[in-house]
Amino acid sequence: LRSHQNNFHEDVESAVKSHSSDMPVDRVIQSMSLAKQKWTRIGLPDSPLVGATQDTTVMINRITAILEHMLEVAIDGRREQEDLSPKAKKELHAYVTEIASLYNDVHYHNFEHASHVTISMYKLVDALRDSYHESGDVSFKFSKGIWKNGFTRFCLLYSCLIHDVQHTGQSNKILGDKNHIAARNFPGASAERNSIKVAIDLLFQPRFSHIRKAIIPTIHDRFEFGRIVFMCILCTDIATTERLIKVKARYTRAVNNRRKERCVGHANVEAFDPVMFDPKILRLSQRDIDENQDKMKLDEDCLQINVACEHLMQVADVSHLMQGWTQFIKFNYRLFLELNACYVDGSVPDPALTWTEGQLAFMIAYVLPLAERTGDICGDTIAQIGLADNARAHFKLWDTYGTAITQYFIAGCEDGESSDTILAKCRLLVNVE
Repeated sequence: LRSHQNNFHEDVESAVKSHSSDMPVDRVIQSMSLAKQKWTRIGLPDSPLVGATQDTTVMINRITAILEHMLEVAIDGRREQEDLSPKAKKELHAYVTEIASLYNDVHYHNFEHASHVTISMYKLVDALRDSYHESGDVSFKFSKGIWKNGFTRFCLLYSCLIHDVQHTGQSNKILGDKNHIAARNFPGASAERNSIKVAIDLLFQPRFSHIRKAIIPTIHDRFEFGRIVFMCILCTDIATTERLIKVKARYTRAVNNRRKERCVGHANVEAFDPVMFDPKILRLSQRDIDENQDKMKLDEDCLQINVACEHLMQVADVSHLMQGWTQFIKFNYRLFLELNACYVDGSVPDPALTWTEGQLAFMIAYVLPLAERTGDICGDTIAQIGLADNARAHFKLWDTYGTAITQYFIAGCEDGESSDTILAKCRLLVNVE
């Protein structure tokens, strides 16, 4: 099997090198090319199949290839389900296309961000496979349940695709202050819950019946799908302190239970809080809910998968802070532009006043602890990607050059400069990819 995988990877590499940008791309080759690129080089133009792009069609095709591959893995694991039909594949492409159209043209929380997050998650999931094959045993890693269940991996990637659908470029607090319709419909995590409802409502339209049945053919699959999608997307609401505390508390509880299990042979499982998702969005009846109360709660195994999924999702969502310097600067500038737009309309204070120090504080308080926890619970290969090491390297560079780069941001914002122009200036200051 390993020999076959190596030969296949060599074939992929050969195809990538010989591919030209105007050729149609086989989806298997496309998905494998994205998985093969090194974590620190995601988005860099190592080949026409992996370089970052603002071409929506290219991004749609890449995400479709990823989702199609992982859904086929999930279906294969179900054994009794038929293979993905040509109609379902066509509908999947159409669905991703329409999701892309639902993203707003804001500076940061746009479809390019969703594409980058999805590709980053795909690389993380692929690393889980490498960790499993290299060690042969991930029994004490929470990510074992993700690797063993192709549907869980599909749900992670689907969550990345839809997680910022219809994002307005404004925080949940701003939405609440403005009495925005999303805040009225979904108090609290307004943007996140709105994204979930919009995307799943679309999935349940009759024209997507084949791909919907392929993804969630049974009531059990609907519960599983809903639970993972809700927990993954809601945990990206990192501006809400209470939500971050709950994510960390679940991590601590899962780690403590695992330690007890190692010592005495079983975990001292406590009663877990119900998973926060609305079954009715999945078109589940009250009878379905009443007959499946166990699927609304977190048992021990489910808690561990929950913790791993939340951490992988949070990493993917801010992956630019743990990859190469190019991605760090590119998306950092776009976030600055988005927050500056909020400042211009009077919604927030001037971000330029605290930008340099704020990035350092965010790295210390959120990014570094997240990277270290994720490396701890998701296997050696995830740890070897260097999430924490990359973040520390960026911290040092930003500590040295952040003040000057922030001035580039301020001038670029005033002059309407693109992220490519800002990157070019930053390379003159520090030549790091």
